[in-house]
Amino acid sequence: MARQLISCSLFAAALLLASASIADDAAATLSQDTDRAAAIKQNQNTWEMRRAAAVQEYDARMAEFQAGQLPANVAIQANTRLLHASLVLGVPDAAVDYDRRASRIESIAKKNLELRTGTNQDVAQAESARLNALLKAYLERAAD
Repeated sequence: MARQLISCSLFAAALLLASASIADDAAATLSQDTDRAAAIKQNQNTWEMRRAAAVQEYDARMAEFQAGQLPANVAIQANTRLLHASLVLGVPDAAVDYDRRASRIESIAKKNLELRTGTNQDVAQAESARLNALLKAYLERAAD
């Protein structure tokens, strides 16, 4: 009888320890989930700020490029950074918007060439960058 009582006591103690361990694990998991959610939110906010900065940079570089003060590659790089930030955030039609902006860069490069404020290299860079960046963006999305 004493053995059964000791066995029952040990079993009860083991159950108590196991339930305490499960509760600790659940609390740790909840804490990790909360930390993960906060990190995701912080990352989202960071990318939203990066995208806002990319929009401002693109607008500034396009004004300078249109005035013939910058080469095409500077406007192309600003457009590419805006595309990247938009894709990370899952902005609808990010690739279509990129293509529209790249088309504008191409037309400005051609106009600048006619006005002799641009070069053939600017036109070639604008044309190839448009196709290369779109292909890369689609391939990255397909890989995800």
